[in-house]
Amino acid sequence: MWLKLMVILGLSALLSACSAKPFEYHANTESPSGPGLFTGEAGKLDSGKPATADKQ
Repeated sequence: MWLKLMVILGLSALLSACSAKPFEYHANTESPSGPGLFTGEAGKLDSGKPATADKQ
């Protein structure tokens, strides 16, 4: 009984390791690339008001 259980668990562990994707490590002290939560696609904080070219 225990032997069958150990064989099944061992085979399932081996098969699950075959389908795993490579892991890319990112340190928690580095900023990730891409748009941020508050900066969006522009890469800078946007207040929601459109920028005007000339101020009067």
